[in-house]
Amino acid sequence: GNWAFTFRILDAREPGFALSAIPEKQYTKWLDYDKIRQNLVLRSRQSGDFFVANADGGRQKLKKYLIDEKIPQDRRDGIPLLASGSEIWWIVGGRISEAARVTEKTKRILEITAEQE
Repeated sequence: GNWAFTFRILDAREPGFALSAIPEKQYTKWLDYDKIRQNLVLRSRQSGDFFVANADGGRQKLKKYLIDEKIPQDRRDGIPLLASGSEIWWIVGGRISEAARVTEKTKRILEITAEQE
């Protein structure tokens, strides 16, 4: 389908900002902007894609995630991914990489909102 994305950079050091104020939303995610080392691109899945699945740095293949989440095979290529190389930062409509998670040490936040048109 057709998707529209909005990107904003927020300052986590602003007075009154609190991690607890970040809501859980399916199509809006908040990533630690300063952890981004390479360009991020929006694309569909590719062979070898993975994301960081836990705080210890453990990786999970995207293919396994899509199977475990019972995403029908004919829908998998239509899911937008925010990626840096083979590393997935956000499976749109699903989870984000633990490597991108906002923490108490976060200074800048990348807020991304996806809307299907």
